[in-house]
Amino acid sequence: MTKFFTFVLFLSTYSLSSQTLGYGTISPNDMEIGMHSDGTFFMDEFKQEAGFLVDKNANLASIFSSSLWSSAYDKDGEILASAFTFGGQGGLTPAFIPGPYAESSFDFDKVWVVNGEHINALIDDFSDGSIDNPVDETLLNWPAKGNPNLTGLPDQDLAPFHDENNDGIYNPLDGDFPEVGDDVNLIPKEMMYAVYRDGVAGSISHVGLEFHTIMYALSCDNLDQLDKTIFSRHRIVKQDKDVLDLFIGLWTDFDLGCVTDDAFGTIPELNALVSYNFDALDGDENGDCQFNINSFGNNPPTQSIVSLNNETSAMNGYIGTGASAPQGMYEPATLTELHTFMKGLWRDGLPVTQSIHGYNIASIDSTKFHFNGHVNDPDSWSMSNIDIGQLPWFNLITTSHEVVEVGAEIVLDFAHIVSQDESLNNLETYDQAIQDIISIQQAYDSLFALGCSSVTAINEVKFKELSFAPNPVQDIIKINGTYNTYRIYDSLGRLVKSDQASKLINVDILVPGIYTIHAETDKEVRLGKFIKI
Repeated sequence: MTKFFTFVLFLSTYSLSSQTLGYGTISPNDMEIGMHSDGTFFMDEFKQEAGFLVDKNANLASIFSSSLWSSAYDKDGEILASAFTFGGQGGLTPAFIPGPYAESSFDFDKVWVVNGEHINALIDDFSDGSIDNPVDETLLNWPAKGNPNLTGLPDQDLAPFHDENNDGIYNPLDGDFPEVGDDVNLIPKEMMYAVYRDGVAGSISHVGLEFHTIMYALSCDNLDQLDKTIFSRHRIVKQDKDVLDLFIGLWTDFDLGCVTDDAFGTIPELNALVSYNFDALDGDENGDCQFNINSFGNNPPTQSIVSLNNETSAMNGYIGTGASAPQGMYEPATLTELHTFMKGLWRDGLPVTQSIHGYNIASIDSTKFHFNGHVNDPDSWSMSNIDIGQLPWFNLITTSHEVVEVGAEIVLDFAHIVSQDESLNNLETYDQAIQDIISIQQAYDSLFALGCSSVTAINEVKFKELSFAPNPVQDIIKINGTYNTYRIYDSLGRLVKSDQASKLINVDILVPGIYTIHAETDKEVRLGKFIKI
């Protein structure tokens, strides 16, 4: 029988005049994913509906809404914060403002969407060195630096693009086209972009961040998990003033079909936040759901969010204000409470403890990762093993950054993975989700190249594994083979070193960490990962 609880649905309304107009969607593999120009992910602000649809034809969703949160200290010790929910209906601060910090006359209240077919058509057309056919309008209007087709763009890096002639200016007639980044050498199946900021220079209490968000889908004949995975890349540029103790988190309201029987957990070793169903039947004992929400019925999916390139400092949850729970478990209501929560504590400063719902004054078994036990281990701390009633949980997956100066960039890559198999029940699907997370992380770490050769790749370059030694390395890498050039990227996907290739590459100047190296010829790229010590 379905485990079913009385549930209070928290809703609020606001005037349509406060909404932004920019909204875009991508629809890979019968999914539909939405994004607003104000930094509201998934939720359709106009329809007040979930915007992460696992099956758009059946209107079945797994996430209602999501947005980026941040908090930090300025040099005077004042707390700064940017945190909103549900398109600015909730949270401590208003929704973000479309556009970068730089003043311009360009209208950034939009979401730009492109698809891989149009990009591949341009690449094929330019194979002889010139464009002979009409270029799709979405490529002509891509808001990248210097685009001659757009008037009023600020002179700065905006939407990412492949720069065919390396002139730093986007022009599709020169063979340039949209891309995710230099480290993702694949043409996305679909992709959308928005740029927004958390305030204006000099405004009170904002952190001073400029966000460039790409959401994209890939396809690979050798990796079925990609068919139900949406990737998001957030290039975050520090503006206005230096900050200390910066936390950036992805706030999420999971709605896995029927909202009345959802559970969540964390897998710290995989940097993964996971939503799953309490039992094998989504909804009530008949598989139905109140609030006119469609239910998955038998064998519902599991929804995972994975931080691909940053270790998570905390993954926790809070309870919607007004629910039957201790007040310390409620949503942060002040800047101090928000910064405290983003550190992985409850809003009142109590640590999360591994017992019952995690709010236990007398307990000392603390953690920053809520419900971090395995759902199939009866002795672990997971919601599947604890009868705490159904409460309206909201979640945050957080990364920590110590000192961030003006001009610094942070890149956050996430994978939103849907795991579902009609032959598996809810707990078995959780195990499947773990395997899917590992597969997607491995594909990401190989830059989506190893094992994905059938995907359309930029310039149709073939990828193989690079042979080199030693690994870990302190100063000199010895490369086996002959190559024209090499490029080294850090764990954030940033190019940190490149040059003409030689047998010996000095990496002594690199800070300790994990790096990816590309060694290239005209027709081949070999990839490898190494640890700098």
